[in-house]
Amino acid sequence: SDVIYLLPVVVVCCAILLMLRWRINVLSLGREGSETSGVNYKAVRMIVIVCTTLLTAVSVSVSGSISWIGLAMPHIARLICGNDNRFTLPCTMLCGSIFMVIVDILSRCISVNEIPLSIMTGILGAFIYVSVLIKKGKEIR
Repeated sequence: SDVIYLLPVVVVCCAILLMLRWRINVLSLGREGSETSGVNYKAVRMIVIVCTTLLTAVSVSVSGSISWIGLAMPHIARLICGNDNRFTLPCTMLCGSIFMVIVDILSRCISVNEIPLSIMTGILGAFIYVSVLIKKGKEIR
């Protein structure tokens, strides 16, 4: 029943972010680079901040605090798709969804009692994040 209240905010915010994904690439150039490219830096930045804050707020209000997913999944998506936000943003959404389904299945199957999702995401997310850091460290060297 909570999904009915969550769905409109998620659909609208995700649609806005997906429409702005090329502008998010331009934002990575900084204020001057963005404005030189014809993007209203302040407006786009504010829209992105508001949408991501709303997505985070409604998700946490329904599912509780699920650690590591917002930190690990964008890195996984960048490894798969590269740094272009036109592809990374949808890939991050897909990776996060797949990760949460896997975590939910594992939390129900590992023990007789269901393990809280925050514990499972913490364990798996920390492992994924450390693996990404090690890989990035090797690439830098």
